[in-house]
Amino acid sequence: MIFGAYPFEDPDEPINLRIIIGRILNVQYLVLHYVWISVKCNHLLSQIFVANPKKVLYST
Repeated sequence: MIFGAYPFEDPDEPINLRIIIGRILNVQYLVLHYVWISVKCNHLLSQIFVANPKKVLYST
């Protein structure tokens, strides 16, 4: 993606699909602390990764 990692992966159990699916459904994504991303990029991610489909930022 932006920094070469899966945003919903659990760092402690990276191959546990049950945890990954739970994190996706609960919109628990991880922005790695050692990778710098801009405030605008972080804001964009927060508008894309939302649980309510009516609130997702779409490009038209």
